[in-house]
Amino acid sequence: MGRKGIVFFLVFGSFSVSLLSAETDSGVRWRCLGVENRVSIVGATVSAEQSRRKTDSAQTDSAQAGCEQWECLFPANASLLLGYPLDYPHLIEDLDLAVWVKSDHPGLAVGVQIVLPHTIHPRTGKPVTFLVAGMKYAKIGEWERLAFHDKSGRINLVPLADKAAKMLRGDSELAGIQIDLREQYVRQLVLYAEGNRAQIRFLIDDVEQEGALRFWDKEKLDLFEREEEFPAVEDVSRRTPSYRFDPVNLVAFKLQAGSGTVFLPSSRMENEIGAVEWTSGIGAGFADYRSMSGEKIGAHAHFSHATGKGHGPIGLVSAARENSAPGNSASGSTANIATAGFASAKFAPTAPSTPAAGPVPGSIPANGIASRYRNPNDNEILITENMRIRMSDQSLVIDGDRAIGVRAIEYRGEPLSLLWEMKFNAVWVTGTPSLELLQEAREVGIFLICSPPSQAELAAMENPNLPGAANVIPLTNAVYDNVLAWNIGDQCLNTETAINGYYQLCKAIRAADRRRTRPLICSTDSGTREYSRFIEILLLRRDPMFTSFDLRKYTQWQNAILQYHAYPATPSWSTIQTQPDPRMAMQWELFGGDVGASPQVLFEQMQLMVHMAIASGSHGLVFTSNTPLNANDPETEYRRLALELINLELTLIEEWFSKGTAVTVLNSNNPSLSSVLLQTNRSRLLLPIWREPQSQHAIGPAFAPNISYVIPGIPDDYDAFHLIPGGVRPIDTERVAGGSKINLDEGNLNSLIFFTSDPSVRSRIEKRSREWGARAAHLACELARKQRTAFDSTFTQLRKAQAAGRIPERDKTPLIGMEEQESLLHLTQESIDLCAGLFEQRDYSSAYLQAERATRGIRAAARDLWMKGTRFDLQPEMTPVSVSFHNLPLYLETYNRSVGAQRDVNRLPSGTAEDISQWTSEWMTSKHRIEGVAAEAMLSRAAARSGLSGIEMVVRPSDPAVPVSMIETAPIWMISNPGIPVRTGEMLCISGWINIPQRITGSTDGVMIFDNIGGESLALRFEKTSGWQPFAFYRVAPGDGQLYLTLSLCGLGKVHIDDIEVTSVRFNPTRIQQVPTQPTNTPYWQRLNPLQLLPQGWMGNRESVPPASPPENPAPGVSTPQY
Repeated sequence: MGRKGIVFFLVFGSFSVSLLSAETDSGVRWRCLGVENRVSIVGATVSAEQSRRKTDSAQTDSAQAGCEQWECLFPANASLLLGYPLDYPHLIEDLDLAVWVKSDHPGLAVGVQIVLPHTIHPRTGKPVTFLVAGMKYAKIGEWERLAFHDKSGRINLVPLADKAAKMLRGDSELAGIQIDLREQYVRQLVLYAEGNRAQIRFLIDDVEQEGALRFWDKEKLDLFEREEEFPAVEDVSRRTPSYRFDPVNLVAFKLQAGSGTVFLPSSRMENEIGAVEWTSGIGAGFADYRSMSGEKIGAHAHFSHATGKGHGPIGLVSAARENSAPGNSASGSTANIATAGFASAKFAPTAPSTPAAGPVPGSIPANGIASRYRNPNDNEILITENMRIRMSDQSLVIDGDRAIGVRAIEYRGEPLSLLWEMKFNAVWVTGTPSLELLQEAREVGIFLICSPPSQAELAAMENPNLPGAANVIPLTNAVYDNVLAWNIGDQCLNTETAINGYYQLCKAIRAADRRRTRPLICSTDSGTREYSRFIEILLLRRDPMFTSFDLRKYTQWQNAILQYHAYPATPSWSTIQTQPDPRMAMQWELFGGDVGASPQVLFEQMQLMVHMAIASGSHGLVFTSNTPLNANDPETEYRRLALELINLELTLIEEWFSKGTAVTVLNSNNPSLSSVLLQTNRSRLLLPIWREPQSQHAIGPAFAPNISYVIPGIPDDYDAFHLIPGGVRPIDTERVAGGSKINLDEGNLNSLIFFTSDPSVRSRIEKRSREWGARAAHLACELARKQRTAFDSTFTQLRKAQAAGRIPERDKTPLIGMEEQESLLHLTQESIDLCAGLFEQRDYSSAYLQAERATRGIRAAARDLWMKGTRFDLQPEMTPVSVSFHNLPLYLETYNRSVGAQRDVNRLPSGTAEDISQWTSEWMTSKHRIEGVAAEAMLSRAAARSGLSGIEMVVRPSDPAVPVSMIETAPIWMISNPGIPVRTGEMLCISGWINIPQRITGSTDGVMIFDNIGGESLALRFEKTSGWQPFAFYRVAPGDGQLYLTLSLCGLGKVHIDDIEVTSVRFNPTRIQQVPTQPTNTPYWQRLNPLQLLPQGWMGNRESVPPASPPENPAPGVSTPQY
């Protein structure tokens, strides 16, 4: 070829790169992107004799006849990066990249460099690039395929890239820059190698690329991508300036791809670049000189070894541990961070010869104390190396005998200090945390729940003679002090291979963590009983919001898993959904919605899920999160307020949340409101649960007046109290047949009633309530304001639609009317103002209760409008935009456009179920083997709605004499195969008919019908029908691809399905219609009277605002229209 050789050399400790053409004269196609600590490349050749046999049918990108053989000499703590240029494939879910390697050393890992062509770096003026780490090499001496797969073998390059891209927002150089992920593509495959005083030989063979559908237009490439002339290897004296390989997250990538060690530079390195690259819990970047102790040099700074100060939790090692490299010290020589246990700068431009005396900030004290965790009782627990974490009954116990209720949030790159301030005591981290994140957790004083190190690293902890063992941080190291539990897997598969693999992983973790005995946790796809035999905590994961899964069944589903599927007495935690499912949000956008104004999960809906989870016995909650909580958009601001307020409530009920036992569920005199009775040694708590149907779509007022309970088993000497942020109020009790009776003037999700005879229990709870009263009242008032603002925005859109004649009609009557909403908004604002007045008077408990009353009217109106607007739909989930009140304007516009729409020909002819050969060739039937259950699918004359036959699916006990209670996983499902081609932006209608003669039992899901675009989050669910019933749902194709339809029978019973069609829909242009005035009755929200305060006597001596008269004939809940 015309280009000759490779130039690689070290420039002041940074990575240097020389861009090559696709192939050099030696035939080597991989190129050196950079070396650290003067790695010497002894040779790089092509060897035909040592090439692996190509047994894979995957598309390969290897032109040479053999494999490449690289031999490198690694000094102490050195690393090397190689790159393999690709054809710029766009990053899509099906993109599968891999490389085959073989080595006598374990320190290899694969990665990719991704380019964001629409995000320009302010320093370089070129597109931002970042690295994504993939698999690590583990089969020493054997060929191994390094790819980007999760533990179950599924391609996960896109999720890994999304996670890495979100971290870019924390880069100080990208501050204020909008990270644009459009058209991101892969620049090159990367191979990372590290070593420690060794000569290492490794072989590189086939590069595999599958699933690439589109490629970046090479005509758009700028100088960053173009090849240039570079000197040959032997002509290094020219020292032609080389291109600096500096993806923004280089150090973070090295932490993920390497052994977890970051090396400080040699003291021989000079100070000509003047930049300190660092990593944090958010991402990698360049340190801001304004926050550092050092002298400003241009846009960068000196780093002080004398003080160890830097940006964030960065510090330098003051003394080497026993297994540090000889001669290392804080005077600038290389130090092994694996033994010191904290992150450091990549290199330091300045290095005084004599370090300052005393401990270095960020280092671990000799006594092992790393951080303090402040528990809800304001007692501090010292997190030390000797602290044990164990399970006691169903509770998590730390520091000897302290039970805690875990309040965790999924980590999305936010500062941990923000999450701590929001009263979270733990953070759920996907994957193994970086050293920076572990350091940040220690400084903040918050727990981490994360994945353990790899099995190879766990094995090295037990056997120090294994290669690379010196670089592995043992779990006994203080860097892991803040790890509360190990997450071994999410949605673990029910296969013999997977179960055995996880079992071996658990054994390795316990062996390496025998001193701490931290619990192991996982969630399962199925096979719950097998997994619950060797893990301590089962995570119950489900996202019901805005789906067809009725929220009333949430506790029933949890109890079914624990009672019928898990090993007896298995402790459980639950996830709490805080945002809509991403697939649903994507459909909202494709239907024409404003992403920034998309529906959000209300505080009351989160609160209801929390109460249901605790009712099922969960002593730990993991709040799911798709986006960072430090954003400034309205949705995130609302979510921050809601989550902090929920955490405050959990703090108030910590005794029952952490170790309470659910005794029974008590029904009130109103069928919409019940409570679970939680019990501890010296107290009881009534935790309310709202049970209106379809609360996952619109929860409504969640209020009922004049509520009474009869509570069994309450000792005679127990007194009753209403627990409110800001104070504790006594409640009268009456002994009646069956127990103690209490009467409440109003019942809602804030009706927390506790019973005790112990003055110390009451005093402790009252102290905590008063301590957090002001903050809780402030949060409640702010949430009320934001709810009113969101309702006002939606109402304004509906009002504009009404003025333009855009409210659809049915039988010459508008679907909805809005004559009362203006006065409702005015009354709500007055009620919020009253809440603010009570807050100013420091009556925090009344202000807190008033904030909830202020929004009852708009919640009731929102539910009423949503139910009226969608009442003619076959199912509430018929379209993705019909599942929430805040989507109602978009739904009504879609309704308008659909009138008279034209449908193309049926693209699923086999859906008529008439031709047995066509049906068997175009439908794939899958069965999940369940002991004691028989399942079958067939074409049957009895299942025909039209024609001669239809689809019949049956699940029944194998032995009629042996009943089956609950089924964990759908025993049978049918998938249309091959897929149906669809085009980007195409509106699709999937319709058919279903008949379920008898109610499906043994499952909370019944029959599910869904497609691969919406997934299970947008599935239709049926339990029973009255004869043949039509079904239909709409989707917008997000891209060119294949649509697959799934029919799933999840429980015991029989279902008939016929006349399935998949058609493309062409909507008519926007239609204008005149809407007559709709007469309405007195709206329900007027009868709620949100200005009403608590009854006289609950306000103490405060009479500044007299209570309003109770409404006549108050309704216990929203009257649900019958359609």
